[in-house]
Amino acid sequence: MRYLITLLGITASWIFPEAMAKSEVIVFLLVVGTIGMAHGSLDHLVHQAAPGKQTTSMLRFYGLYLFAVALVSLVWWWDPMAGLAIFAASSAYHFGQAEVRSLAGKNRLTLWSRRFAWGLALLALPLILHTSAMVTTFSEWDTTIDVQVLGHVGRLVLIGSGLLFIGATIASALFSETSISQTLHQKETWLPVGAWGLYAGMLLVTPPLWGFTLYFGLWHAWPALNKVADELFLRNVKDWWHALLPNYVPSLIATLAWVFIAWRWAPEYLLVGLLVLLSALTVPHMLVFERLYQKRLPALRTKFSPWLGEPRSGSRQNLPGTPLLAPTHER
Repeated sequence: MRYLITLLGITASWIFPEAMAKSEVIVFLLVVGTIGMAHGSLDHLVHQAAPGKQTTSMLRFYGLYLFAVALVSLVWWWDPMAGLAIFAASSAYHFGQAEVRSLAGKNRLTLWSRRFAWGLALLALPLILHTSAMVTTFSEWDTTIDVQVLGHVGRLVLIGSGLLFIGATIASALFSETSISQTLHQKETWLPVGAWGLYAGMLLVTPPLWGFTLYFGLWHAWPALNKVADELFLRNVKDWWHALLPNYVPSLIATLAWVFIAWRWAPEYLLVGLLVLLSALTVPHMLVFERLYQKRLPALRTKFSPWLGEPRSGSRQNLPGTPLLAPTHER
């Protein structure tokens, strides 16, 4: 289904380029406001399912979460370019979290390096393929940015991240008992490369925001929701409603109110404000999801949870029903 929707989105950008250019901001906001916010609204459950975390620690969790959001927002207010750098670094690692899996040996430093390198290579693509559009975006904070300079920066980031990814992959083999040849034959080595190539292909034929929307919605947020559904046994609409109600509904209402106010009285700050908001939320969200991608979660349904009702016993394979979303398979 994701491949079909991606193909339809790319085809639409070819056939109706002007219409897609006019609607890409609206589509982006819809994707972020639905599936994007939904996969972030389950952070409290991911935290609660972590070993040693009890429901009594939720107040502390929310306090630290909001503190991180406020701190990143203050950095943006103090120095927008520093805030942009934090956003780029945290986004790069978070995108890599979803795509890059541990190799033999499971050395954390090499895993973190491979994830960060993959995300940097992803972020470098718009700078190379849509340099002029990126200059227009960055001119909100720095009007001295040159098209050629930004293009060179993108190419340097891509080369550097590629070398880091290769070096970390080789180092992973050296830290384990497998040979470099065996490491290179693992699917965990090449699947991230294929995913990066898919996004590069989308950006080649679509406007930058439209291509990013397709990637973020279909290839990042949707698989993340699949994984959460699989780990936390969200089996039906009732499970999803109880899971999303505490965070998603209030967050959606507050975001829609803010978007309306900005659109009505200060439309020039709408996208900039959303960028700051996404940046502030990405940092704590990335830290929470590290537990999910490191596979340190026990089955939440085997614990009492006031969010999801009575626990179920048994392994995941013995649980009745089918997840609302398709199960996520390890790459």
